[in-house]
Amino acid sequence: MSIKPIIFYDIPSTLPGNVWSPNTWKARYALNYKKIPYKTEWVEYPDIASTCIRIGAPPTTTWKKDGSPYYTAPFIFDPNTNRAISDSIVIAQYLDEQYPDTLPLFRFPGSPIGLNLGVVQAGFVDAFRAIALANSWQFTLPRTRAILNPVSEVYFRRTREETFGKRLEDVVPKKETGDWDREWEKVKKDFEAADKWFRQHAAPNSGEWVLGDTLSFADLSIAGYLIWIRILMGEDSQYWKDITSWSGGRWGRFIERLAPYETVL
Repeated sequence: MSIKPIIFYDIPSTLPGNVWSPNTWKARYALNYKKIPYKTEWVEYPDIASTCIRIGAPPTTTWKKDGSPYYTAPFIFDPNTNRAISDSIVIAQYLDEQYPDTLPLFRFPGSPIGLNLGVVQAGFVDAFRAIALANSWQFTLPRTRAILNPVSEVYFRRTREETFGKRLEDVVPKKETGDWDREWEKVKKDFEAADKWFRQHAAPNSGEWVLGDTLSFADLSIAGYLIWIRILMGEDSQYWKDITSWSGGRWGRFIERLAPYETVL
């Protein structure tokens, strides 16, 4: 029986190909890796909530201030089951469960805990993000604002400036004062710390995947953050070249191995 394409909702940009978001990249990697047919529908930031409500996609969390539902991308609608799913890790778990004949991201032969591997992987990804990206937000968030379409840029600026308590332009380290170089050195130390932590806590003799020789959702999540930085900083920039050379070239090899799954449908 043929599979109807899943509708994958992503946030557009002014860049060629549109894609940029680290969170939507995680789910896009999953669909491409599993070779599940899908098509992309682009949704600007202010339209995410209304689109989710229209198709029945649940909120991913709640606003911290008033506890109201908070809707984010990615989310999908599967016409084969008439179900709407939100959140990249929940989407990947759903794809594993609903399409068991595709390459697994959580369900591995002989695993006694099945989808509980999602808990393990989520913890690993949260730890990676906390360590490796601790000081990179000041470089990435202002650049993200600059590549959004006007209607999304206004939303992005307002919500992020509420978090930082300052204009996004003021978040960026100043080159003329030497702050840029000092802060970039902190980013390097973060990635080196993540490399050490990765080697200590990833599966033994794993090569460079989190769970051994088998690619998992945790790897796609890490790649989502890396490709986001590559897109924002520029593949030919010295900053991306720095990152790909750090940790003995781990991060460059990591993203290069997932290049076959960067397709945008």
